[in-house]
Amino acid sequence: MDMQEKTAQFRARSGRLVKPQEDGSVRFDHGHGYLSRETAMDAEEYFQAKRDEELGRWRSRVHPNYVVYLIGYDALVVGEHVGLSERFARDVVDDAENRVPAQVAFEYFEAHPERKPWEDAKEGEVWIITPSRSLTMGDEPSEYPAIFQADRFRDHGGSWDAHDIIAARRIWPEDAS
Repeated sequence: MDMQEKTAQFRARSGRLVKPQEDGSVRFDHGHGYLSRETAMDAEEYFQAKRDEELGRWRSRVHPNYVVYLIGYDALVVGEHVGLSERFARDVVDDAENRVPAQVAFEYFEAHPERKPWEDAKEGEVWIITPSRSLTMGDEPSEYPAIFQADRFRDHGGSWDAHDIIAARRIWPEDAS
């Protein structure tokens, strides 16, 4: 949930909107001035999400009894209903694993992709890039020198969006550090 401002809307799992008002009141889609069983559940979910944000935790949409705390670069998955936790690194968690904590860690990392350095490339910088295999017609990925211009990496034979790249390193200007 993103509650950057008091008037931000929250979409409950039911699909209905919960709308905090400037005066602190809360409006619910189809509430008509009362809380039905369905909108009461939306309200519970909204206040839980608000509290999760205050505590710096993320709650699984698929397994709502599990929350994630970011510890360094790792996800600490806590099963609130049992009080057990397990820590997962981004690069070793697998979506095929059957255990719920691993599935929740994978869900968290999917919802919070790690920003790559080349996503912050600046106009005129030169990088050695490796496009994804899907863009190299299934061939083994190769490295290409490319200049970043007009929000794309370009070389003599093509251009790539930052999301099309699986690895890159800047070669110009050289890092001052």
